[in-house]
Amino acid sequence: MLPDFGLDLENYLFDPLTSDKTVQIVASIKKAITLYAPNVILLKVRVIQDENIKGYGMPGLLITLTVMGTLQKQTLDVDIII
Repeated sequence: MLPDFGLDLENYLFDPLTSDKTVQIVASIKKAITLYAPNVILLKVRVIQDENIKGYGMPGLLITLTVMGTLQKQTLDVDIII
């Protein structure tokens, strides 16, 4: 029932990762977290093109965020392979 829920990263699948695309991807991630996860604080987003992520040798995202719970907060590193 939320047609805009999530990210539109599929729009970038077959495009080269230019600096403009990188800025658009990071902005899309920030917007989605702000709208749909108000208890999450985004600390860092990196778009990786030429480095290995977990040994796969593919482009991806490295996201560091903090989730604020009712009693505690937890910082997470999320690796996403594109």
